[in-house]
Amino acid sequence: MGGRRPSLVTGAIGLGATGGVGVSLGDPLVQFALFILLIWLVPFLFRRLLLPGSVGLLLAGVLLGPDALGLLKESSATEVLGTVGLLYVIFIAGLEIDLDILENRRRETVVFGLLAFGFSLFPALGLGLARGYEVKVAVLMGALLSSHTLLAYPLVSQRGLGGRAAMVTAVSGTVLTDTLALVLFTIVTSARGGWPPWWFWVRLTGFVAVYTIAVGWSMPRLGYTFLSRLETRPAQRVLFVLAALFTTSVLAQLIGLEAILGAFLVGLTLNRVLHHHEHVMHEVRFIGEAVFVPFFFVTTGMLLDVNVIVSDGRAWILALLMSGVVVGAKFAACWTTGALFEFPKRDRVLMAGLTIPQAAATLAIAMTAREEGLFDEPLLNAVIIMILITCIGGPIWVKLAASGLKQNLQEVEKSAHEDTGATHSVS
Repeated sequence: MGGRRPSLVTGAIGLGATGGVGVSLGDPLVQFALFILLIWLVPFLFRRLLLPGSVGLLLAGVLLGPDALGLLKESSATEVLGTVGLLYVIFIAGLEIDLDILENRRRETVVFGLLAFGFSLFPALGLGLARGYEVKVAVLMGALLSSHTLLAYPLVSQRGLGGRAAMVTAVSGTVLTDTLALVLFTIVTSARGGWPPWWFWVRLTGFVAVYTIAVGWSMPRLGYTFLSRLETRPAQRVLFVLAALFTTSVLAQLIGLEAILGAFLVGLTLNRVLHHHEHVMHEVRFIGEAVFVPFFFVTTGMLLDVNVIVSDGRAWILALLMSGVVVGAKFAACWTTGALFEFPKRDRVLMAGLTIPQAAATLAIAMTAREEGLFDEPLLNAVIIMILITCIGGPIWVKLAASGLKQNLQEVEKSAHEDTGATHSVS
């Protein structure tokens, strides 16, 4: 990650004069302490503001990163932790999908998943081409905008609305939209050096089939066998899950896939296993929420170049256009699905707000595309700005829509109760 311009705070801020205390701001221990302080304090403050903690971590990375105040420094350690966090985000996304709900609402899931993917892909593709990007980059823009992260779902769940048909459809449809986005991303990155010959696709398809079958067959069996052994210590059980995640991700790279697709697959294959071992699931989530995932958001924010944003308004224009595509596409997909399956209008609005935030898969695709040299710095900046916009706007939308729906349900229930009372009184 070299080649950075000087930060707004020039030079390293020494915590001791030469010959004094030998500690500087760039010291690994000082940097780690700063990261831990941010990871502890920022989400706490942002939740008090009713905003997602991940948004606060992104902003902290932007403001304190190398291109702004320069308090956080890039290093091989932060790069590794950021990559690990990226894989962990996708892994947790696979774990949190309720496969039972997915099976019970197959039609709604398929319809919504395809509509959310298609309605986002084609406008984003057109936007990318109109902005002068090559076809591959424009397709990748479509892939990352077609996914969504259920960042505001806790707001829905807290109000007792999670079991409604529209909410179940939005949650279960996430697996299809994110899978299609990741598969499309893998196809495009596989062809980054020019469109490969037919035999390349035959070989890749064969590798993918063998890999998917092997992981799908082995991981649940290994998981049930190892996690069910009473003599296995808690630390060993968690380390088994981590070993499965990173080994599967490395194997995905070896056969020509992206590591994030491997992380998503192992999350799906260990889904039922870990739901049967809630204590292990809790420990796995705890490690991710405490360390890996926060590091990912902070290191991602560090990549946003404040100088480019200040001096070049094109990043903001592109971010606003992409945000418009996301809002329009998700709303259209939710409204159409709701009309087909007769969801109440208020549910459709709430469903749209739930699927607007772009975070996990979107950021994972953007970061990997940058590492592959497919996304330039202005485009990456625009994606991060768009993520901030949707992750702030989505929860606000959900909060307002959920409050309105909850109030409406209470009024309907009250009216029904009064009608019942009136009927008894007449009787």
